[in-house]
Amino acid sequence: MSLLLIIGLLRKPSSLNMSWEGRFQRLNAMQKSDRLRSQVYHVVGKEHTGNTTISTHVSIPTDQIDVWEIDTSLLKYEYKIASGSYGDLHKGTFCGQDVAIKVLMTEHLNDKLRREFAQEVFIMRKVRHTNVVQFIGACTRPPSLCIVTEFMSGGSMYDFLHKQKGVLSLPSLLRVAIDVSNGMNYLHENNIMHRDLKAANLLMDENGV
Repeated sequence: MSLLLIIGLLRKPSSLNMSWEGRFQRLNAMQKSDRLRSQVYHVVGKEHTGNTTISTHVSIPTDQIDVWEIDTSLLKYEYKIASGSYGDLHKGTFCGQDVAIKVLMTEHLNDKLRREFAQEVFIMRKVRHTNVVQFIGACTRPPSLCIVTEFMSGGSMYDFLHKQKGVLSLPSLLRVAIDVSNGMNYLHENNIMHRDLKAANLLMDENGV
């Protein structure tokens, strides 16, 4: 069982898999942190078209060991999972691995969304836990702004309970509770607030784990 990360920062003086539809809908609901954004976001490279200057690259700082920038030519799109106000989520593959690809719509792209995108990538690339959906990489050059994560083929706990009319045994229920608690504890220990914990945001793999 994995948490799909909906990012917010816990406001502490020290330092750091859900429905796909819900993730898109809550893009603007992420907790604001101007101080973090000023640290993690800036635009490098500009194209001039007439009187308009277009940003060509969202820059996110690296620690010299992260290699997360993905070549869009290596992404293969298979089908759309969900659509939201600011983008679409697709099932696809990356280097032979099944992945989920969250693509921001270029027609809605503005400085505010670039900052939120930079914040999301900056935090997600540092999150490593068995009970949080794994970040694989991102494309940071418009018009191909996207975030790539592992694909959870088992769907959400909400779909299992309400659409498939599934029933959890007591041992399975306890396992879910432990998995969710472990994932949330990891996030809170790293000053990350989930902001949208619910059955639709609990994702399972092909084994229902």
